[in-house]
Amino acid sequence: MNYEFWFDGQPHGKDDLPIGYVFREEWQRPTIGGQVRIKGRNYKITRTSPAGNPTGQKVIYYVEPVNDNWPYRARK
Repeated sequence: MNYEFWFDGQPHGKDDLPIGYVFREEWQRPTIGGQVRIKGRNYKITRTSPAGNPTGQKVIYYVEPVNDNWPYRARK
């Protein structure tokens, strides 16, 4: 399956930006709330399109950077 990864612009009122795509087996499918490593940085999956992360179809994953300084990060 092909999985596309995009930066999620919705929480910030901006457009979504494509990062790229990868080919993974069906059993390696990421889930919402999980983390993936892209180009040496960790990203959290915030949403998918189509919603529900269905099997057997192309899924677009929207991600945002994970704050590596988590216990001390600024609260929103």
